[in-house]
Amino acid sequence: MIASTLAGDGGRVRSALGKGQGQRIAMELPALKAWMLAVVAGLGAIAGPAVAEENVRAKYAEYAQACRTEPGTDGSNPCSHALWYYGGRISLEDLEEPLELLWENCRPEGRIAGCSTLHSFYAGNERLFADGTRRTWPRQPDLALKAAQTGCRATLEGVGNCGSLGLHHEAAGDFAAAGRAYAMGCEAGMRARTGEYYGQGRVCYWAAKNARDNLQDHANARRWFDYVCEAERDPFACKFLGLMYAQGEGGEADPVSALGLYARACNMVDDIRTGDGQSCFLLGQSLVTLRDKVVPQGAGYRYRAATTGDPAPEARPRDNLVVASRAFLRACMDGRTEGCKAHAELLGAWSTGGHPRTPLRCRLMDAAGQMAPESVCQRFDFYLSSPAGTDDQSPASVFVWPDGDRTILVGDDMAPTLNGAAAEWSVSGHWECARSAVTGRSFCLASPSL
Repeated sequence: MIASTLAGDGGRVRSALGKGQGQRIAMELPALKAWMLAVVAGLGAIAGPAVAEENVRAKYAEYAQACRTEPGTDGSNPCSHALWYYGGRISLEDLEEPLELLWENCRPEGRIAGCSTLHSFYAGNERLFADGTRRTWPRQPDLALKAAQTGCRATLEGVGNCGSLGLHHEAAGDFAAAGRAYAMGCEAGMRARTGEYYGQGRVCYWAAKNARDNLQDHANARRWFDYVCEAERDPFACKFLGLMYAQGEGGEADPVSALGLYARACNMVDDIRTGDGQSCFLLGQSLVTLRDKVVPQGAGYRYRAATTGDPAPEARPRDNLVVASRAFLRACMDGRTEGCKAHAELLGAWSTGGHPRTPLRCRLMDAAGQMAPESVCQRFDFYLSSPAGTDDQSPASVFVWPDGDRTILVGDDMAPTLNGAAAEWSVSGHWECARSAVTGRSFCLASPSL
């Protein structure tokens, strides 16, 4: 206000005073104005830090109140936010105040919103703070265990704490105690509504793994794997459930149901490097074994046992083996050496007549347009890696010549590739030919062949 009052040009001052006195004041006004602005700035510099600290404290008080009153979920915990803000804006060296707040909200007969954050802190996990700092503290296992034990309840808010408690007991070799903690958290989490997430996916997965691997509780293992596979769309859970069906764990062996679960797990993500490549290997193995005994059933990668009324039974092994080649390829792309080996072995076996192929009339044409004598080549479809080796693509048409050489044709009528090179279609008499843009030579099939 002082600065704005002094900002005028002195005209009103001169009109209110005598001419001489008004002129003198008008001349001195700029210096007076500068002095007053300096005073105002100085007052601001003195008051600024105090006001800023007061604002930071008020904001932390809001976080603390939320910690005392609001529930915590797996993705949004008000007590975790309070610690995050305090460490980033007030003090990272002295956390006594926020830790007391967390223990205040982690009591056996009271609130448990602070328990998961306390467990993470005392377990030595890295934490991110409001100023971007990341820090870990020395592990204090007893306090971490105390927080997990206090927070493990048969409520949605307790799901993650039960998971942490189960991991502690499992690491200590007390599988029964781990099973009780996992079961409490998983069963509570399975009651959550769609869209509510409290960590039930991972806790139920841990529960199922412990039940299968350590407790041989196959009934519950199946039930929990099924929940995680269906509700959480977890490829690893689908795969393990498939293994249980395949090996008859918890019921009669059911290789067809296992096949469907492997298929679902393998195809749950587009980029298999973010999924479970082993499920793709198991899918390929199952399809090779059951190639003449199963047929796809609708969408969702489901299969059923073949019946005598199914159409085109002679095509069944071929169709299933094509899918197997893709499954092995995806396993290979995920770094599974057994997938790469199985992919190469299937290609070799099919190329040498180990599986059904289609005979076709073929011939080659040189760059000058001279046709070689026709021959009979054997065709089958097979998934091969893309030139970049990072993804699968449409199945290639593999043509095997009598001497064992292979010609690889990929693509549709518009953009084919011939042995990895761009090609274009042409017609020469009764022959359809794909001409390589690199060599100028053509691979020709008796029309119509494709």
